[in-house]
Amino acid sequence: MTDDDSDKTKEQQDAEDKARRWLKVIDTYDREFKRWSDRCEKIIKIYTERRRTEGTEVRRMSLLWSNISVLQPAIYAKMPQPNVTRRFKDDDPVARVASEMVERAIHYTFDDADFDGVMRSVRDDYLLVGRGTAWVRYDAEFSPLMGKDGNPLNKQGAPLNDGEEAGEQLEGEHVCWDYVNWRDFGHNVARTWQEVTTVWRKVYMDRQQGNKRFGEEKFSKVELDHKVGDDTETRNTESQQPAKATVYEIWDKTSNKVIFLAKGAKELLEETDPYLDFKDFFPCPKPVYATLETASLIPIPDYVYYQDQAEEVDDLTARIGALIDQLKVAGFYPASASDSSEAIQQIAMKGVENVLIPIPNWNQFKEGGGAAGMIEWWPVDQVIKVLEGSFTARKQLIDDIYQITGISDIVRGETDPRETKGAQQIKGQWASVRIRDRLAAMGAFAGQASKLTGEIIAEQFQPQTLMDMTNVKLPTQAQLDAQALQQQIAALKQQALQQQAAQQAPQPQPMGAM
Repeated sequence: MTDDDSDKTKEQQDAEDKARRWLKVIDTYDREFKRWSDRCEKIIKIYTERRRTEGTEVRRMSLLWSNISVLQPAIYAKMPQPNVTRRFKDDDPVARVASEMVERAIHYTFDDADFDGVMRSVRDDYLLVGRGTAWVRYDAEFSPLMGKDGNPLNKQGAPLNDGEEAGEQLEGEHVCWDYVNWRDFGHNVARTWQEVTTVWRKVYMDRQQGNKRFGEEKFSKVELDHKVGDDTETRNTESQQPAKATVYEIWDKTSNKVIFLAKGAKELLEETDPYLDFKDFFPCPKPVYATLETASLIPIPDYVYYQDQAEEVDDLTARIGALIDQLKVAGFYPASASDSSEAIQQIAMKGVENVLIPIPNWNQFKEGGGAAGMIEWWPVDQVIKVLEGSFTARKQLIDDIYQITGISDIVRGETDPRETKGAQQIKGQWASVRIRDRLAAMGAFAGQASKLTGEIIAEQFQPQTLMDMTNVKLPTQAQLDAQALQQQIAALKQQALQQQAAQQAPQPQPMGAM
């Protein structure tokens, strides 16, 4: 074996070891969060009522869907409005214009990137599974640099010669926000977000996309292990959708690197320096979390806290449905009353009304006690009593759930006419206290998203792009030089006037002078 072969083998071994280390980090996260992930799948199944499609026709009450529908507009209803202000309100027109431009640019970006849709998806994950997040990226569009004659130019704008690389010109810049499903986000196992040093998200690429992004030589070794529907309970084995590869985009703060990795690959697809420079390094805000303990980042979904009561409500609803099915008009009559049977059937079973029906043997019919004496009705009194008890028990359980979740009857739009105005205000204030923390969490997430957007705009966008987005005209360098010259001239004039005024001022006479 030659030295070159030995060096090559060592490089390959190092590359494989690095890939295995990162796969181990991901596997550790998957094992640590598996119980939470399984629990979330069950919650999603209940929320979307996919449990009804499994062949069971048992009646249930969709309490989870109802509670989520109440909380959704309460904690987020419309797109946040960015507010960029200076920390110190100095008389600095340049800083004032800069802050106004960034604010306008962020507002434009939120509209262009459908940030409202991203926030709604984050909100739903937050309410359902206890964690929601998003991912930001910078996208620039280029076109070939062409001359007036239609021929390509090089990077310097000169005619393209043989062997030279064609130049490109910027066509557009965008800040893109991607919603990251709770199944596709991960980080190194840590107790608090301050201890997190690595975050990643899953990106799904088909063979053509992967070859274009990483090169055919590397991506051809990656297995297409993901199919549409794999992460849901509605798998369709007959789906004609092409399979895709699961690619992990990893941002590691410790090594200051961005790594792209696919499970099953023997080496990294790519390792590079961060292509975006953020103050906190990560291209995502801190996820919005539900309940957390102080020593873990595994969230506890809200549904867990009233799951037992919700299951009891479902059991009572199923029981009520079965009892209602027994509430029917049924009875018995003697078989010997054949002459009157047709009349009895006509009235009791066929729904005939407002008619007089003749009885063939009237005397025998009267002696037998008439209709009341000939028919023994099916007893439903006990069924009604059990139904009333079931309704009462279910209402009490629902009230318990509202107490646990903090959704008072004021929030739900219900009221009692016997309550005073003060009692209703107390209920509304109590509900707002319980919701206030969730509002603050969504607001903090939107604020961090605005900061990340502003960082990209300030560091990546070209002046012309900013002017087009904000409708604010920036001065050219010549205008800045002329303005500076005018300021210098004005300062010199002011200085000369001050000197002239000092010379013309009367001199004070010394004391004792005649």
